[in-house]
Amino acid sequence: MSNLKDFLPYLTPHSVNCTKVRFGENYDGGYVIIDHNLEDIRGILSFGVGPTCLFEKDFVRKYPRSSAYLFDHTIPAPKDLLEKMLFMQKGIGDHSNKFMQTLNEYIDQYVIPHGGRWILKMDIEGDEWNVLNQVDLPSLSMFDQLIIEFHHWRDDRDVYRKVYEKLFKNFCVVHVHANNHAPLLKDDCHQIPEVLEITYLRRTSNLFFQANKESFPTSLDFPNDPTQPDIELNFWPFKTIEKI
Repeated sequence: MSNLKDFLPYLTPHSVNCTKVRFGENYDGGYVIIDHNLEDIRGILSFGVGPTCLFEKDFVRKYPRSSAYLFDHTIPAPKDLLEKMLFMQKGIGDHSNKFMQTLNEYIDQYVIPHGGRWILKMDIEGDEWNVLNQVDLPSLSMFDQLIIEFHHWRDDRDVYRKVYEKLFKNFCVVHVHANNHAPLLKDDCHQIPEVLEITYLRRTSNLFFQANKESFPTSLDFPNDPTQPDIELNFWPFKTIEKI
């Protein structure tokens, strides 16, 4: 069984030659992404829908060429959706049934027919591991950016390692934020937030990635629970430890 140290190196954040921007609520439901070719984004596939859908609303308002496709089988349709937002009461998983489809099937249905650049956003309460373990890397690499909330609840660190290793091959971690609704998970001398929001940017030749010098949380971040302080990620791999 893998230990934390076996997959933590894949989570080292990097800086990139682009600025960051936040969409959505100031607290739970807002996310930081990279301001890179956002005006060319054709659509967002969003799995796990919040009560306001403000992230998606903010995005399509600023970039009217884009559309947002929202999926959640656990809630009714949110109110006040914009014209370029489509909600379906359907989930996502590692197999298909009348309630859900796989990520590959959603890609075949929405991304491939429309073409162009896409963003994937996923907050599905722990089911992300099965979904990401099942999807093939070429299909996942059709997205420019991935915004995923990872839940380290299950006692299957081998799956954590496989998924993070897969993502590392074509994507780079560019932003991290700990959800302060959950504590830190500790293992010997290593630790990781039990719930961790990660923004990935696909590696392309026109982007320059370098060692990160930011501290997390940044000025763009807010605590998910505003009644509690944010979690400082002042430890490896989220903060580079200077050698003395």
